[in-house]
Amino acid sequence: MRRVRTIAVSVMFLVSALSLSYEKARATGVYEDAVAQAGFLTARHNSAVRSRLIVVDAETTEGSLIVLDVDFAIRGFLLLEFEQPFVTAAVDGREIESDMGDLRVKARFRLFGRPGKQLSLLFDIGTGTGSADVFPFSSGSLETAGAIGWVDTIGVFQYWAMAGVQSVRRRPDNIESEFGVVDFARASAGIAVAARDFSLRLGTSVLRFSESTVRDIYFGEVTWDYREHFRFFGATQVEAGRSDERISNASAHIGMSVYF
Repeated sequence: MRRVRTIAVSVMFLVSALSLSYEKARATGVYEDAVAQAGFLTARHNSAVRSRLIVVDAETTEGSLIVLDVDFAIRGFLLLEFEQPFVTAAVDGREIESDMGDLRVKARFRLFGRPGKQLSLLFDIGTGTGSADVFPFSSGSLETAGAIGWVDTIGVFQYWAMAGVQSVRRRPDNIESEFGVVDFARASAGIAVAARDFSLRLGTSVLRFSESTVRDIYFGEVTWDYREHFRFFGATQVEAGRSDERISNASAHIGMSVYF
C-alpha cells in the first residue's frame, strides 16, 4: 500500500508538471545529451567511473567534450552520479574556447522492482558552475529536472520509457536575451537487444518547449562488456528538424566504464 501511494503521488506530480504552459523557446535551447539521459535510467546499480569523448557538429557550432562520470550505489534503491565535462568549442566563427562545463548531479530512486525491471524517480541538477563562453555545451545556468522512468528486461530484449520536466532557476544575463534557455518537457523511449557481451540500444528523446516548438533527437549505442568490470561503448546522436532550429546536427560518442 505504501508503494502504491508513492507511485500515485509521483504520477500525479508528473502529469501536473507536463500540463503546464511552457515559455515559448526563443531559440533552440542548450545541447541535449540523449545518450547519457537514457544511459543513467538503464545503468547498472553499481559504483562506477566512466570517461567519454563526444564530438559535436552543427551549422554554426563545433565542439568536443571530455566527460567524467562518477556513480555511487547507495543501498539498494539509490544511485548517485556526478558528471563533469571539459569543453572545447567554436561558435559562430569565434575563436576556439576551452573551459569547464556545468557540473551535474543526478539521482535515481527505485520505487519498486529489481535490477533490469523497475520503476524509478530521477532527479538532475545542473549546478551552473561551468562557463557560458562554451555555450551551448555549458550555460552557467542553474537547472533542475525531475522524471519518472520504467525499465523492463525480457530475455535478451530491454525497453524503457521516461517522462519529465526541466526548469531553469537562474540564467546568466549575457545569454538570456539571445538564446532559448527556458523550461521544457522531455519524453524518451527506446529498446535494446543483447547478444553475449555485446548490446545495441536505439532510442529517441523529444523536447517540448511550446505547442509549436519541439526538438526530436535520435540515437544509437553499441556496448561491449570486456570482462565483468569493464565496458566499452560507442554511440551516435542526430537531431531532426530545420537546420536553423537545431542546436546540433550530429555527434559521436566513445568511452569506457569501470565498475566496482
